[in-house]
Amino acid sequence: MCAAVVLAGGRARRLDGTSKPDLVVGDHTLLERTYAACRDIGAQLVVVVGPQLPSWTTPDGPPVVWTREDPPFAGPARAVAAGVAALADHPLASGARVAVLACDMPHVGTVLPVLAEAADAGPGSVVAVTTHVQWLLGIHPWKPLHDVCAALPPGGANESVRALLAPLHPREVRVDPAGAEDIDTWVDLRRAREQ
Repeated sequence: MCAAVVLAGGRARRLDGTSKPDLVVGDHTLLERTYAACRDIGAQLVVVVGPQLPSWTTPDGPPVVWTREDPPFAGPARAVAAGVAALADHPLASGARVAVLACDMPHVGTVLPVLAEAADAGPGSVVAVTTHVQWLLGIHPWKPLHDVCAALPPGGANESVRALLAPLHPREVRVDPAGAEDIDTWVDLRRAREQ
């Protein structure tokens, strides 16, 4: 059983404030591509942390819950914690594995199954590794993930995602770097559209 927390609410400064989830690669937006990747590994619920998109209609597949970190733009660690807190309100959470990922990796559907297979093969957390550890591309058991998120002190901002998730001691799973490439600039977007 699996759920997903998808981060989709950053400022995208290097993209002139453009809404990353709405960027199109191929025939689909980044959020649609990320949702499809989560669905394909069997996610039964997807929590999207970011402003609800007026254009979004959930395709056939798991339901989507929208939430925001408080305050908005408090950083990705706070966004992960907000997504996990929203998931806690659903009975699915108990005993689930939770995929945690950002919505700006257009080819994540090629590597998320590799992580899911590794997660199924053993206990504990797994995190993707390319040239470095990809802290926003991992799968974690619900209870330990919930506990580290709940331990964040109130009122903080811009904490390190690595510092949040490293206490889970995830197994590192090497994946194709192309599947974990994210879009931070217009050059990144152009490159993704050419692949």
